[in-house]
Amino acid sequence: MEEQHPCLDRLPTMGIGVGLFCLVTLCQLLFNERLHAASMSASPTPPAMTGSDISNYAAPTGSDKWWAENSTGAGSAKGQTFETGDTGLLLRAVTYQVTASQKAEPTKAYAIRVGSVVGSIFTEIHAETATQTFTWNGGEYMTWTFDTPAQLDANTTYGVDVGMTSSTSGWRSGIPYINITANAYPSGGRYSSGQLGVGTTNLSLSGSSDRVFHLDLAHPMLPSPESGTIVSAGDVTLTWTNMAANVGSNVWVDVWFGTNSGTLAQVVTTALNRTTATVSAPVAGTYYWRVDSYLEGAPTGAALEGTLFHFIVIDSDGDGLPDAYERQHTEPPSGTALDPDADLEYGGGGDGLTTMEEFLLGIVELAAGRVPAVKPQSAFFERLGADGAAVPLYDAACASPDPEVAARAAYKLGFTHLRRGDWD
Repeated sequence: MEEQHPCLDRLPTMGIGVGLFCLVTLCQLLFNERLHAASMSASPTPPAMTGSDISNYAAPTGSDKWWAENSTGAGSAKGQTFETGDTGLLLRAVTYQVTASQKAEPTKAYAIRVGSVVGSIFTEIHAETATQTFTWNGGEYMTWTFDTPAQLDANTTYGVDVGMTSSTSGWRSGIPYINITANAYPSGGRYSSGQLGVGTTNLSLSGSSDRVFHLDLAHPMLPSPESGTIVSAGDVTLTWTNMAANVGSNVWVDVWFGTNSGTLAQVVTTALNRTTATVSAPVAGTYYWRVDSYLEGAPTGAALEGTLFHFIVIDSDGDGLPDAYERQHTEPPSGTALDPDADLEYGGGGDGLTTMEEFLLGIVELAAGRVPAVKPQSAFFERLGADGAAVPLYDAACASPDPEVAARAAYKLGFTHLRRGDWD
């Protein structure tokens, strides 16, 4: 027999006010138990755009105060509307950015909602809660990753919002203000809803501004590599999740692959419940692939044509130097001729910098005058092992015997984001 909540036995003997309070509390507890727990993470760099992702990384023009309070301003759930295209999607995570001058100390609780939006009416389809146990520093991007992705229909307007429902750290420890921009995302806008971090069915829409945001969206087939992903040259393993069968449980698939999206070659034919295939991508270029499905209980008739996915190879020999860079600095042009570890100054006399360091320093110089700092992706240096964590580019450049080279590096500010163990 299912155990009864102790409040239920006492309701008849309680005063009406106390009884109602207990009943409301019980309902809230039961509701919260039904919510999945999302995870949280923060980073000084925004999430990368891959696959079907949507984002707005335009320059901030203002901010929105955010606090767990009984008001329809700071206490509202903070949201953004957006539109899906011709394919249904899975919403896996949402990201906002806190202003550079503010931060959010732990511990804070959040409620994340996803719902369809018609006019200013919000109809919830998915909700999860999350707890912040670390400091969200100024300028960082906070990501709430759903425990269970929200399923979105094609050609529909949706809203996603995050409400701060409680905070054990006082306002003097820092009130987070999240960045907003001008009307930079054409298919939606920012909104607020409710108070005490709990959104309602009514939205207060802003038609002239958006949040700085990123939505991690995936095709329901969960293709890997996702569209737009850069991969190494060579054999590439494609994986996917098959669509649900209309008859029975078996699905047969055809897989198509090639460099010309209009004339793909068939590499898998009517394979039963197949979810992986290995293809060859030997040189730099854009490669396309598609999974067609037989969903009617047999591999007969016309297959349902799938979505066209693509991935990109930029480095044929896997040495860290893009083919385009190698061709630019070789004669005759070759995408594989440069040695990243040689000090050849593109075939001439050395200047104390390897070819790889010249390439990386060139990236830094391209950013000079445009941004105050450069953050290289730390994974770019993994090929160098523990020495890569020291980012040898800066040290080597500053120590160069060429005064001009040393001067070029000395005024550049660079930093990277390392994980525990990167120094091992």
